[in-house]
Amino acid sequence: MNKIVCIIQHPDNRRRRNFYIATGTKEITTPFSWDECYKLLNKNRINFFVTNARKHLVVREYIEEFEKPFAKLRSFSFKVEVVKEKIREFENWLIQE
Repeated sequence: MNKIVCIIQHPDNRRRRNFYIATGTKEITTPFSWDECYKLLNKNRINFFVTNARKHLVVREYIEEFEKPFAKLRSFSFKVEVVKEKIREFENWLIQE
């Protein structure tokens, strides 16, 4: 569980989520709802932030840098966008211990 980098809504099927893990470049597609994803992460005490409601979330441990409005994730070539309405909240979350 502690290897989850981010979870992104599947681009073609809104009922599926793509889990990206630190040990691989291929995503794992699941039928989990967003609520199930949140419960799974909370149960395992994984610190995450929903960067765009119902589209993607990132795990704090794997954020390499934040350059508005994108979060660069360690070991991944893509960046995740933080929506404008959540940028301030995201920045505050990043500086919390």
